[in-house]
Amino acid sequence: MTHWTLCWAKPLSRTWPHTRLKAIMLLPRKGTSRPMTTQTEVGVVNRKDKLYQLLVKAKAQPSSLLSNRDCRIEGLATLKAAIGHGWTPSTIVCGRSQLDKVLATLQTPLRKGQVWAAHDGDVTKLMHQPRLDPVLAQGPIPNHTAVPSWRFGVVLCCQDPYNLGALVRSSLAFGVDAIALWPGAVNAFNHYAIKASAGTVFAAHFLDPHRMLAQAKGTSMAVFRAEAHPTTKPGSWLDAPTILGHREVDLPNDRKRLLVLGHETHGIPLEWQGLGASVHVTMAGDVESLSVNAAGAVLLDRLAF
Repeated sequence: MTHWTLCWAKPLSRTWPHTRLKAIMLLPRKGTSRPMTTQTEVGVVNRKDKLYQLLVKAKAQPSSLLSNRDCRIEGLATLKAAIGHGWTPSTIVCGRSQLDKVLATLQTPLRKGQVWAAHDGDVTKLMHQPRLDPVLAQGPIPNHTAVPSWRFGVVLCCQDPYNLGALVRSSLAFGVDAIALWPGAVNAFNHYAIKASAGTVFAAHFLDPHRMLAQAKGTSMAVFRAEAHPTTKPGSWLDAPTILGHREVDLPNDRKRLLVLGHETHGIPLEWQGLGASVHVTMAGDVESLSVNAAGAVLLDRLAF
């Protein structure tokens, strides 16, 4: 395998913060093949530039720059994960210490104006999570719609982006192929939720929540409602088993399963109350309940095919 080392040509002018760096040369390490030069351009931005000022404004008011179809990523690891799931950023602003890693991460040809370099400290000041690597990316939200043949779904009502991001990550880990965000839930592509999901949100498939509710009412779908203090429904298809052991759900593999995880404060939405079976996770000690994130991960494991 050839390993490349990134080298820079001289700036086109002495006022380098306001110009572009050209002729990026990738020099192979000792014992590998000959150099390769690309003709792509990497922009250089400083605090006085219009782009930087727009990003400062976007940090305070995300809606001022990001449309409803755009999302924002912070940190190199999350950017790598998002790109690995097929996401293509439209703009990346990174610290100069991270530039070679960012260029190595991109899976598509670099476009003019796509990547901008700045001082590490300047990029950090643009971030909501300054402890991460100084990398900031923006791009379109993917349109991944769940297919009608989905088998395992989950309804999320979380208002906390960290809870929602972690639950998206757990859902995909346990085979969920359809996720519905109930009205009032935080946007799954909130930058905190993206970080909490470790970028897996870009691999998730989303379904309209009201469509999922209609399917739950109109089909023989197995619906489970996660509640801290579950109630029973005598005569239901699953005669009120409020405790589920590890993978002990005895249902045909061709029967859809749906887990409804409620709001952190208000619980299960009114529209879902009374549907299916109420389930919970038993606990030892004086703990009243688990967080929706922890309880959801346990129940997803127990309901997985």
